Amino acid sequence: MADLQSTQCPGCGANLSIEKDYCEYCGTKLSWSKLEEQKITQTAESQPQTYQQTPTSQPAQAYQEAPAAYKTTSGVAIASLVCALLGMSPIALVLGIIGVVITSKPDSSATGKGLAIAGIIISSVQILAWIIIIIVTASVGAAAASTLGTTLSTMSY
Repeated sequence: MADLQSTQCPGCGANLSIEKDYCEYCGTKLSWSKLEEQKITQTAESQPQTYQQTPTSQPAQAYQEAPAAYKTTSGVAIASLVCALLGMSPIALVLGIIGVVITSKPDSSATGKGLAIAGIIISSVQILAWIIIIIVTASVGAAAASTLGTTLSTMSY
């Protein structure tokens, strides 16, 4: 008689417990209703006609997230943070925006939204700092040129 608490994965054939939603060996998403129908049919054929199968399936969930082992960190999000830390602000800003878009998709298996946001924040602060430095330098240069021009015009030879 077959064990009603386990079955085989349709992807790799491994013996699995019915409490699992993904095969721990190959990552196949398991649809227990189909697997249990197959098992019930196989068990019913091997049992006398008086055997009555009790339902053991768990209620279907509307949405279930893949196990953490199958999620990966987005390379774009990592690159955004690294570029921001290295001072490549425009590149980091673009990569950060792309990283947030990729990791925000509901069907995405990529994580790392926080890394992408950190890359955006750091690169934005760096860009603003450069803009302020350029404005201050231009103002000081203009003031110095104005003062130098006044000084040269008042000098007599």
